[in-house]
This record gives sequence, C-alpha cells and structure tokens, in this order.
Amino acid sequence: MRSLVFLLLLGVAFTSNAQTEKVLEPAVLECHYELSALRDTLSRSNIGRDLMILRVGKSISQFFSYHAYTSDSLLATSGGAEKFGNSFIDALTKGDKSTLPGVKTTSDYIYKNYPKGRISLYCTDVALNYYRIVEDYTPQAWEVKDSTREVLGYKCQMATCNYRGRSYVAWFASDIPVSDGPWKLAGLPGLILEAYDVQHHYHYTAVKLLQAGLRPVALYNTDRKYEKTDRITYLRLMSDYLFGRRNSLEDGSAALGLDIKVAASPTSKGKVKQYDFMERDYR
Repeated sequence: MRSLVFLLLLGVAFTSNAQTEKVLEPAVLECHYELSALRDTLSRSNIGRDLMILRVGKSISQFFSYHAYTSDSLLATSGGAEKFGNSFIDALTKGDKSTLPGVKTTSDYIYKNYPKGRISLYCTDVALNYYRIVEDYTPQAWEVKDSTREVLGYKCQMATCNYRGRSYVAWFASDIPVSDGPWKLAGLPGLILEAYDVQHHYHYTAVKLLQAGLRPVALYNTDRKYEKTDRITYLRLMSDYLFGRRNSLEDGSAALGLDIKVAASPTSKGKVKQYDFMERDYR
C-alpha cells in the first residue's frame, strides 16, 4: 500500500519536461566511489549501497549519487513518472529490491566552495520537499599518519579526524594534487580515495578516476523551489521521519494538496531505528 501511495505522489510531483541545469565551471577530474551505508547496527548484513560521483572543477566541486541523478533525469522527462512506476512495480513483483529505481542512499547534491568559502547542499526530504542549506566551508582538522596502503593503484597515506559526532579514517593520494574527497571530506594534500568512520557505518571506496571527456560542474533541477533552512533544523526534521515521529506519506500528500491518511502498521509503529546520519551533532 505504501509503495502505491508513493508512486501516486511521484506522478503528481514530477511534471516538468526536462531536467534543468546551470553550468558553474568545467570539470578537471571525476572520481567515482562505491558507498556502503549500514542500515541497522543490529544487523551487519543490512547495508545500503550506492555509486557516488565527485566532480571537481578549478574552484568548485560537486558530490552526488549517480542513482539519484538518473532518477531525477528520468522523472523530469515526459512519461518519466510512469516509466519509474512501472520499473518500481516490476522490481517488487520479482522480489528483487536491488533493482528498485530511485534513491539508494541519499538524494543530496553537495557543492564545496559554492558560493565562495561556503558549502551548499540541495536536499529532498522523504516527503518530497526541497531544501537548500548553506554552511561555512571549513575542511576537517586532519592528523596525518605514517601508515600507507594502495587504493585504485595509487599509494595512499592515512589521516584521521573527528567531525560532527564521528571519527573518520581517510586514505589520500599525494600523486593526485586535489584537496578534496567524498561527501564533505576535504583539506588533505591529495585526493581522498577511501574514507570511513571507525564504526564502519559509512564507507567510501574509489572505483574509477576520470580526467577527460567530463561533464561540467553544474547545478541540477534549478527550476525547483528550494526552501532555505539550516543543517541542524534539516537533520532534526529527517530524524523525525527516521524515528517515526512524522509520517512522510501524509506530509507528502499534504504538500501536494491531497488528503491521504496512512495508518501505522502494528509491527512498525514506534520502532526505533538502530542507525543514524553521518552528522550526529544535531541531537
């Protein structure tokens, strides 16, 4: 039932004919990362997987999920919502959740040094509301270690830091003189090719590096109306959905002018999730 309601919301919410785009600057490097995100600390086999893209320009970089981008592109085309829905139902019918279209782990688009000296996040909550968050761009306070390892054929050096409630380990390649990395991680004398928190709830591993034939660093979905908010407020809102204090389907239907009520199932009502966001300083 929830899946069918979700498809109804998609069909109403996505009505544009093309995904709008604003080019910011040419890209000079693109790194693809495999992301594994633990969904439940009580079940180590419950892992969300995604393919993330870091696209780096001369002064600005963008980071986003390949699956979120392709879903946005599909849903913005004529008949895209119907194609999306058919693929969704087909995957459910076959019982193969790995083929479900849509967002795998995150719908966030992160821009470092845009505007200058800031980080911009373009986010979509689970009720299909859009938000823009701008915060100061302050690289992590890394401590470089002596340990080395090879990642994607490059010799990498270890670095550690504490950042917004988690302790991280990063492996950066000095041979790639780009002070950037996955997600919001940056500030080392070389590209971060692998990074994870010490609890291994979130783990990024580089799988491909491209330096030619690149698409530009760009803003996507520029026709959407983004509500400005701050990071802590947004994380608290998402926490309410995560822990069942708000109902995403009812909120989404209300935003679209619909009156859809979804009763909580006896097995899920009040259920506490055993995982949290990468940033845990909102609590």
